[in-house]
Amino acid sequence: MAVRWAYGLRLTLPIACGAARLSLPIYLVGSAISAISWSFIFTLLGWAFGRTTLIVLGHVRRYENYLVGAIVLGVGIVFWVMRKRHVEEEVVEVLSSGDRAEFPGPE
Repeated sequence: MAVRWAYGLRLTLPIACGAARLSLPIYLVGSAISAISWSFIFTLLGWAFGRTTLIVLGHVRRYENYLVGAIVLGVGIVFWVMRKRHVEEEVVEVLSSGDRAEFPGPE
């Protein structure tokens, strides 16, 4: 029954059950109980927090344009920093290789 509830072990536990030679009917019943209980609990949690989420999102909508601008600006800054690092790494590679044909200097 722990297959559904064990975070990060959804693949490991069924393999362990197979390696332990757990009979198929017992595994199927345990897996069904686990799946039903997991879906029931998370459906209740989603229903309970749904109204709160709508209230929070209602407050966020006022600042939606500012948030979009901040996200776009943040992505642009990250792209610029990553591109700058990439260009610097290429320059270091060219200079360390000793090949001046690819990176001409002032003459």
